Amino acid sequence: MAKEKRDRRQRQLEAVGAAIGDEANDSSNNNLQSSPSGRLAASGAAVEAPPSSMSNTTTIPTHPPCREHSRLFTSSVTYRCATQNLCGPCAYKICTFDVALDTAFTKMVPNARPESCPRSSSPSASACGRDGTMGYQRGMSVLTVGDGDLTFSLAVARILFANVEQRQRHENSGRLVATSYESKDTLLKVYPNIGTTIQELESLGATVCYQVDATNIAGTLPKDVLKAGNDKFDRITWNFPCSAIGSGQDGQNDAMEFNKQLIRDFVGNAVASRLVDKVDGEIHMLHKTKPPFNQWQIETVALEALGAKGDDDDDDDDDDDDDRSLEYKGRIAFDRCLMPPYVPRKALDKKSFTCHDACTYVFGWSGGEGGAGEGKKYGCTIPRGDDDGCAEPLLAVTEDMIISIRQMHLNAKAAKMAAGGGGDKKTKRGRRK
Repeated sequence: MAKEKRDRRQRQLEAVGAAIGDEANDSSNNNLQSSPSGRLAASGAAVEAPPSSMSNTTTIPTHPPCREHSRLFTSSVTYRCATQNLCGPCAYKICTFDVALDTAFTKMVPNARPESCPRSSSPSASACGRDGTMGYQRGMSVLTVGDGDLTFSLAVARILFANVEQRQRHENSGRLVATSYESKDTLLKVYPNIGTTIQELESLGATVCYQVDATNIAGTLPKDVLKAGNDKFDRITWNFPCSAIGSGQDGQNDAMEFNKQLIRDFVGNAVASRLVDKVDGEIHMLHKTKPPFNQWQIETVALEALGAKGDDDDDDDDDDDDDRSLEYKGRIAFDRCLMPPYVPRKALDKKSFTCHDACTYVFGWSGGEGGAGEGKKYGCTIPRGDDDGCAEPLLAVTEDMIISIRQMHLNAKAAKMAAGGGGDKKTKRGRRK
């Protein structure tokens, strides 16, 4: 038995060595200490090279396949967790390592449940979100639609609203309209804890509305919610837009075209109803990016219902900015730990689902890049330069960043296994499929 264990350990060490191989030499030439605003912002202590017993026995690509990273960003908090804490879930959030395309890595460093992220159990992770997180800033006017158990709305509310003392002095009072497609009675039956969530939302100052259709927002919101002079929103957000299917297989191939039309109708209605503020306004959609969801092409489909200018082209509009069009700004790797107590859930189902590959797609008005500029009260979510006006800056995800994170985790795994602490059984049980 002891000999079998030693042989198995040796095979594991050789497999890690094969995964690292010549790539370790190549990655050592990367600039791992450049600033966060550069091509690569890697950090964390260096890991010793694997022992000589882990020779390269298999030839693998020096540069493994990377996720599509055009206009992809990550929170600096997520990045630090992936590199300094060597957090596996955060590494997968940024890099979305694919089991089929990068077998060498995923076998050695399998994904784990998001709860294994050290920030999930830390006091800071359960506290109210920081001002500026994911583009939400204190004092904004925000509309959430299709929010299953309303926990995302609660996460936003904790960012938007000032504390009790500040509200009493009328300082930085935000506005949140949190909506669901279902009736309140239905939600209470499906989600056991939603009563507590609604109570906190309302105590913070949010307005909770039911049976609101994302494709007909103005027509289904209560009339008193969209009062004159208070009918514009800085952010309109719909997470995981899709139709509800009885079997629970939301958003699969057989419903793809229907769901793409749902997205067109949502964006088209929000813009045509003039609900998106023409200075600071953005539309956010959070969705998964691995197949088949990458085939939705949200960044393109969302704009297809709009006119040539991304507006409703009403000639009677006297808005000086009516020549500005809504455009795709980019996407942000989603980190649930930044938005407690949010848990993504299926439509009319209390079960959560895997979303380590999810990104928030951001759409904003043309010509409104970077931080708060002329006429802007809030900065844009997606930065153009170094100053994005956010409490937690966003970093552009690059191929160098992905390869660097991959190498850090392979090296850490090799060092752990060489020390006799591979922990393979625990890792396998915690694997996030």
